[in-house]
Amino acid sequence: MIDVKYPKPQRSINYKDAILLSGSCFAEQMGHKLISHRFNVNVNTHGILYNPVSLAESMLDVIQNKIYVTDELTGVKDLWFSWKHHGKFADTKPEGALVMMNHAIAAGHQTLATASHVVFTWGSAWVYQLKSSGQVVANCHKMPSDLFVKRLLSVDEIVHSYNTLLQHPILKDKQVVFSVSPVRYLRDGLVENNLSKAILLQAAHNLCKMHGHAFYFPAYEMIIDVLRDYRFYERDMLHPNVIAIDFVWEQFCEACMDSSTQQFVQEMNELNLMMAHTLLHPNTTEASVFLAHRASKIYQLKNRYPEINFGEGS
Repeated sequence: MIDVKYPKPQRSINYKDAILLSGSCFAEQMGHKLISHRFNVNVNTHGILYNPVSLAESMLDVIQNKIYVTDELTGVKDLWFSWKHHGKFADTKPEGALVMMNHAIAAGHQTLATASHVVFTWGSAWVYQLKSSGQVVANCHKMPSDLFVKRLLSVDEIVHSYNTLLQHPILKDKQVVFSVSPVRYLRDGLVENNLSKAILLQAAHNLCKMHGHAFYFPAYEMIIDVLRDYRFYERDMLHPNVIAIDFVWEQFCEACMDSSTQQFVQEMNELNLMMAHTLLHPNTTEASVFLAHRASKIYQLKNRYPEINFGEGS
């Protein structure tokens, strides 16, 4: 197997740290891994987003703790939505959409205040701009294609959109991690997808050279070049499967976490396996022994990691 060599980040993740993640569905998958291992994580305040410009704008919303108002929404048929948000924030009433959006941004702002790491996962350099205003939209919300102009971002555009952001006082003392989603967007075309990924990779590396607190984690290369086999993809042959995601997760832990946190992850993984275990015969002595062992494990972990929220019922 090919070994991907890359420098370590300046600052490693500790299990006590808060982490903010934004980006594609791959960011959600990594975020869910962190959440399942009891990390303090906030994932995608604006929903799943793919292009770097919209992601930069969403982070600025979080930094400023922006409050959206009705005038910033678009109402079409029975739905109200924002061009800067994923469709999951749409609602039949503007008040409902605003509550969801502003609550998510406020939660992200609160996490960002104490976060040690901010993670961006870019999906595509292809963007859609509204013909009426020139605004790059985060989501087209299934609106007619003749409302938009589709174009490819340049490396310079992406770098420019993050230069000021990375120098903001709130982000300057945090470890910023960039990654590129390994998901292929073949609706754009195979050649066009590869061109898009190349632009994202170049922009990420340029930013890491320019900003000492920025780090590139090679999730894209791990799937495309290390695993490089369709058996590591879902049946659509586009999305990495659970084996591939687990592989990248293990590499992320090794690259970005300190040794005590890697031990913490191992212990949380053992607990997760115990919690997921189904008792076929719950009234047996064997089941009672298992439940007592699990309760003891939880008690020990709570004492060892008092900062961690193990949730109700644990």
